[in-house]
Amino acid sequence: MKTRVRLIAATNRKLDDEVHAGRFRADLWVPPERVSHHRAAAPPAAEDIPLLVNQFVEKHCRNQAKPVLPVSKATMKALQARDWPGNVRELENVVERAVISSRGSMLEVGDALPEAGRASRRNRPPARPGDPRATGARPHRRDP
Repeated sequence: MKTRVRLIAATNRKLDDEVHAGRFRADLWVPPERVSHHRAAAPPAAEDIPLLVNQFVEKHCRNQAKPVLPVSKATMKALQARDWPGNVRELENVVERAVISSRGSMLEVGDALPEAGRASRRNRPPARPGDPRATGARPHRRDP
């Protein structure tokens, strides 16, 4: 009797290192040279980011009892340009933090990626008198 088996497994850790450190059972580890395999690091593709971001925004806005916030084009572009070594989980954490910390009616770069927001504020022309930025004030959001 012949049996064909295809096993697909994924992890974000180097299993050979985990076996040596005693955090993964050695009897479950099959060295790569013993199986036909293809290893691939799979951070989210740039074209997948908008779909994922929108899904996470809806989820976390709902969890925070906030209206679903649109994501600015600059924010989406910054998220697509970034490497995501923590994969989709890292992206979701960033979006959740942005939803929680957002005070505006739209998710901006500074909400999602504070370090990028600081850089864009440094490159912004100085505020004119009467502009809320002149006093450091943030636009006020009305609660329904």
